[in-house]
Amino acid sequence: MSTQAYHISSRRAMHDADLDRRLEDIGWGLFFVLIGGVWLLPQEWVPDGAPLVAVGVLLLALNAVRWTKHIPVHLLSTGMGVLALAGGVGEITDAELKLFPAFLVVAGAGIVLKPLLARRG
Repeated sequence: MSTQAYHISSRRAMHDADLDRRLEDIGWGLFFVLIGGVWLLPQEWVPDGAPLVAVGVLLLALNAVRWTKHIPVHLLSTGMGVLALAGGVGEITDAELKLFPAFLVVAGAGIVLKPLLARRG
């Protein structure tokens, strides 16, 4: 690889890492605003399951932005987004879902898959 190509590749990696950190910060900020806002509202205004649906949508949207920007998607937060969305819809529809065991499976799978799917530089 030429020196120029290496510098372009290196700059691109630094840009991607910076963008990923900013997306992560934005996601955490939106999460705290969302949860705080829900807790400030009277309980009867917030349908059961709505906060979980919102958190699920937030996590999935964050990873969709990563995907569109060609930044590696975080498997754990994608799995958590799917579980939160499913849990919220389950609460809204009164379906009984076993979210904690599903969380453990997703978390464990994410931990195992992360090193297996990591890019080798």
